[in-house]
Amino acid sequence: MVLSEHGQGTARMWVALSTPPVVWFAAQNAGYFFVSWACARQNGEWILHGIAIVSIALTVGAGLLAWSELRHVGHRGPDDHDDHDQRMRFLARIAIAGAVIFTLILLVQWIAIAIQDPCMPWPRSRFTPDADGATRTSAGVARAARPAAPSRPAR
Repeated sequence: MVLSEHGQGTARMWVALSTPPVVWFAAQNAGYFFVSWACARQNGEWILHGIAIVSIALTVGAGLLAWSELRHVGHRGPDDHDDHDQRMRFLARIAIAGAVIFTLILLVQWIAIAIQDPCMPWPRSRFTPDADGATRTSAGVARAARPAAPSRPAR
């Protein structure tokens, strides 16, 4: 199927517009999926860094695609009344803004992966219940949970 010049530009624009949120969603899910695998292996965090690098590269690529489409359409002239060109300029600017926002989000998530160990256990307080219902005292000794006080029958 051969697309006209307008059709190719529109298809590229929709790719540039939809790629950043889809890549962010996929990176988020892949990170959750692979974190247990990475923690089970020594030096397995490389997969999490790889996911971040590939997702950032894809969102930057989508932003560059939108930028090239904006340059292809050009700036609005005083006698420009072509609805297609106006739509393309609008979509290009929205796609560039979306690419910038999602790239920043992915960068912040990657910084969090780099700074904090993703395999670090959650901090526990002395009042955090264990699986058996016991709580830890200030000395760290497990204390059994108190049974519920019997209720008095109504008179």
